[in-house]
Amino acid sequence: IAPLFCGCDWLNNEENTPVDKNEKALTPSEEKQYLLDTGTELSDKIKASDFKGLIDLTAFFVEQYGDSYLDEDYVNKIEEKYGEEEEDYANAFRSASPVNAVAGMMKVAGLMASRPGQGVQLAKNVYAVTASLSDFYGGFSPRHQSDGSYCWEWNSSIKDRIEVTFTDQNAQKCVATLKGSSKTISVSVSYTWTPNYQGNGDNSEKYDEESEQYVIQVPESITFTLKQGSNEVVAFTLNAAGGLTYSMEETSTYEWYEGYYSGYWDCIDERSSIYLDFSKLNLNGTIDVNNYTESFGTEVTTKGVNISDKVIVNDESLLDSKVEVKGNLANLNSILNDAYNDEVDEDDVVNRIDAMTATVNILGKVHLDLSCPEANKFYSAVRYLDDCYEESFTRWKTSVESLNKTFSATFYNTNSKVIQGDFYLEPQQEEHWDYTDNVVVPVIQFREDGSIYDISDYLNEQDFDAVIAAFERIGNDFERLVEKAFD
Repeated sequence: IAPLFCGCDWLNNEENTPVDKNEKALTPSEEKQYLLDTGTELSDKIKASDFKGLIDLTAFFVEQYGDSYLDEDYVNKIEEKYGEEEEDYANAFRSASPVNAVAGMMKVAGLMASRPGQGVQLAKNVYAVTASLSDFYGGFSPRHQSDGSYCWEWNSSIKDRIEVTFTDQNAQKCVATLKGSSKTISVSVSYTWTPNYQGNGDNSEKYDEESEQYVIQVPESITFTLKQGSNEVVAFTLNAAGGLTYSMEETSTYEWYEGYYSGYWDCIDERSSIYLDFSKLNLNGTIDVNNYTESFGTEVTTKGVNISDKVIVNDESLLDSKVEVKGNLANLNSILNDAYNDEVDEDDVVNRIDAMTATVNILGKVHLDLSCPEANKFYSAVRYLDDCYEESFTRWKTSVESLNKTFSATFYNTNSKVIQGDFYLEPQQEEHWDYTDNVVVPVIQFREDGSIYDISDYLNEQDFDAVIAAFERIGNDFERLVEKAFD
């Protein structure tokens, strides 16, 4: 069965790169060996040992200084700003001190370096340790106490950053600097719960309304550097723009239930409403750890979403990915509320998305292009496919062919874009002892000879066992380094 999207005009809509006339489409066996070689090459370029220095330094810092005291003059300064209304405030502050924020950033850097390609997802960990950052600026260095503990002596002359100076396990001077821009974005979160009561009952058993609101000022730009001797171990930058307001209102309705011995207010209905407001929210950043560099970004506007991530090791690009969703994302509150109350109007969601594209580039040697130019047609084809599941195979085949026409998925080697093959769905029937199922099987068709393979059969575990094992070893190596360092 030939892939039906091959004749679509938009299949090669990015064919601006000149095609190398000397390159050819490979046979399935040649391509499999090419993928194996590329996978092996990729695994050879990622070494857990490259991050041993950062992991060991982080573990030493946490173990040596994790329980250290903060200078009382500094604590008094913070208490004057925030007050002492909260019980055990000083202990809570010490556990979330600026020094521990530096330790948190060291851990974030190690986590991001050990999980390449996940910069956007992991960036949230940065904001967990940098909210209201400017309130805690100062210089800190450990002073050894007579009881064996350390006190972080405060240098009040440093007013534009958190700077932590310490000595590592090899007696080298280390300097960690965490700084946020003067400009901030505002993240507002609020929650209200309101109980309603029907009928008569025991007023003393009624619940009080609950309401909470938090407004966090987050720097538009955050930088973190860590130097060990003359070597810069970590250089991290994260930039954000825009703002976000999120609120939830919940209402519970109660009726009085009179039992044999006692009564209680019984909840008979719960409703919730959610409000999300953003006009523009952008996030981008870079992290450098030794020979590892990752740059990532996401842009969310009322017109769509763009996500990108690029990983470079020793000046060579290992991974470059981009995802773009175009549509109308204005006023999402109706969708959010329907989703929360299990009343999603699928048409409302789909009608907001116009098109989707994605590209993945590995080592400049393996490329994958995905395209769905009209999302509403894709969704209609999916619904038609679902309707045809129990119909005749002829109708089932027609529905699968209709779905294949709504998207394209191709892969190629090198940057010349000589297409090696196409991915699509193939309609099949699965025989059971007393019935037959209509099924779809993801397949790949090679341009060189037109041959078709079930993807799971072509990319089988047995043939790719060496590559799979290589990446498993990398993960195990990271785990062993962390376990040994923090043991």
